[in-house]
Amino acid sequence: MPPGATTTTTTTSAASPGDLAPAFTPRTRTIRYAGLVLGALAAFAAFAAMPAEVPHEARVVAGVVVLMGTWWITEAAPLPVTALMPLVLLPAFGVTTMEELAPSYASQIIFLFLGGFLLALGIQRWGLHRRIALLVVLAVGTKPTRMVLGMMIATAVLGMWVSNTATALMMIPLGLSLVGLIEDQDGVARKSRFGVGLMLGIAYSATISAFGTIIATPGNVFVVGFIRENLGHTVTFLQWMVFGIPLVVVFLAAGWLVIAQVLWRPEIDELPGGRQLFLHELSKLGRMSAGEKLIALICCGAALSWILVPLVFEDPWATDAVIAMIAGLTTFLVPARPAAGVMVMDWDAAREIPWGTLILFGGGLALSGQVTATGLSDWVGDSFAGLEGLPFWLVLAVILVAVLAVTEITSSMATIATFVPIVAGVALGLGFDPVLLAILVTQACQCAFMLPVATAPNAIAFGSGAVSIRQMVRTGLWMNVIGFGLIFVLAFTLVPWALSAG
Repeated sequence: MPPGATTTTTTTSAASPGDLAPAFTPRTRTIRYAGLVLGALAAFAAFAAMPAEVPHEARVVAGVVVLMGTWWITEAAPLPVTALMPLVLLPAFGVTTMEELAPSYASQIIFLFLGGFLLALGIQRWGLHRRIALLVVLAVGTKPTRMVLGMMIATAVLGMWVSNTATALMMIPLGLSLVGLIEDQDGVARKSRFGVGLMLGIAYSATISAFGTIIATPGNVFVVGFIRENLGHTVTFLQWMVFGIPLVVVFLAAGWLVIAQVLWRPEIDELPGGRQLFLHELSKLGRMSAGEKLIALICCGAALSWILVPLVFEDPWATDAVIAMIAGLTTFLVPARPAAGVMVMDWDAAREIPWGTLILFGGGLALSGQVTATGLSDWVGDSFAGLEGLPFWLVLAVILVAVLAVTEITSSMATIATFVPIVAGVALGLGFDPVLLAILVTQACQCAFMLPVATAPNAIAFGSGAVSIRQMVRTGLWMNVIGFGLIFVLAFTLVPWALSAG
């Protein structure tokens, strides 16, 4: 036997799924176990530290907010598991009943995102997203700098309708094939500037796409639901696009300039064979299938309905959520291959819906609803009443900087679910518009560009091997500064205008 080797005992019993589950690293285990304990201790401390005149129910909710926030940040438990805690803890401590909490987990805003998930899965099922990406890049141009722009535009367009993770997973391999072409040219080193710029451009545009539509990311859906349930204001799909689409366009343009013209300008100006590569990839897709045409038609119908219905009807029964569900259900009813009985969508494909994300929405809505119902938000607002004389721009700047720092190391959805109810309470106490601040905080939470752990697209780009952490931090800092400036400008322009127009 070789030195250091150990003997193993072979058993005839089959290993269970639990036995085969992968082990976490020691660091991850330590963070999770510490998070479980610290969350409970911090929750008790929050409950005990609040003044006695604060109602018992509000103190309990404050403790649960701290517990869930700590568990979300440390991922001590799976995010959906933490989101289910209100169903147990709040009734157990006499705050409310499960009957009152359960409807939050089936809010109409959740069905808006469910319908969006079905459309996104339909697009992926028939490969329409790949065709769109290739056509966009060919339309923009195949010079290296234009390739970066084309890939960024294609990623952003897809990311507004398909999850940014799925979009990045589809676009990164296509980008790597371009990197290989560039690095095969004379005078271009491995780990080229083009490779760094293209990978970061894809990752960042997937993140930027989250600003464009309500269904682009879970955080947008959560804040729209929070505003509806707790602040009595409805933000429509069209209203969101009024400020979301311009933000995406300007952010993409600024990001492309920073990446492709300032920090990571490609080594060469022309790429022999670049256009041929895209044409070859497009030719492999063949003619547009019936499934692609039908899912494109359904998606276009949904998008037009989201925009036009509020303009045509004063009080339409077809809300954004109803339109999303009509479109989503239609995919199961329309045959893409009639002779084979194959529909645009089937339930096997629908099993890929991230149900945990929907539970996460519900938990956030349930918790934020109790923050309002128990008077905790009023107490938080009153606590800041002494700062009422501070100008809005200063308060906004401080909040944005704090959120931008936190969201680099935590899940954006967890940050939104934790910060938005608190910031809304602060806004009420200072006499500011809580709807406006809730939206701005949500946008800031999406600006996570500096670290691989900040977002899934960042992690995918880093995993490609073309980008180092140092390069990502350097570029991400620029992107965060741009994001801060754009959100700050929106706070005084398009966002309040869109909200008042509704």
